[in-house]
Amino acid sequence: FTPLGVSYILVRMITKINWVDFFDRVSFWLFAAVAFLLPLSFIPLPGLSLDVGKSALFSVGVLVSFILWLIARLESGEVSVPWNFTLLSLAGLLLVLAIAAATSPSPLVSFLGMGWETGTVFSILIFALALFLVSTWYINDERVLSFLVVFSFSALLAGVLSLIHAWVPAVLPFGLFSDRLATLVGK
Repeated sequence: FTPLGVSYILVRMITKINWVDFFDRVSFWLFAAVAFLLPLSFIPLPGLSLDVGKSALFSVGVLVSFILWLIARLESGEVSVPWNFTLLSLAGLLLVLAIAAATSPSPLVSFLGMGWETGTVFSILIFALALFLVSTWYINDERVLSFLVVFSFSALLAGVLSLIHAWVPAVLPFGLFSDRLATLVGK
């Protein structure tokens, strides 16, 4: 194998990849991974609260999934959007929120917030992107079933950890949930 021969083989392998399918699959499974990790992301990091960690995980996951979905659409050259009343009303809500934030006394805080608040235009936009991605991906039964299996497994794992914690409170690492009444679900 010469360097020219290896580069020729690599170029042939890369050009045979169906990039639209690749980016669609990565985007879908990244979104499913975020859905899997959200119920299990209960370990607070130093200097990062639980709410901020979950918001950051959800926001980054949805944004990267949307960017990968957009790359796949640009690669294929066609965009198929299942417009329905829910997405149209969501677009109207985003428009009204953007106008309200632009006319508020502190528009920067209304658009971005002070951290990872869920009432800002940015966070509502992230939720809207998540709803949009769900409406474009989950149109066949196979994808809905795979997402439900991933999410159900995550919920089952969180439930098992909660049951273990109820009987043996000191089993979770990092000194989490030191009393029996603390749960993985919330306060």
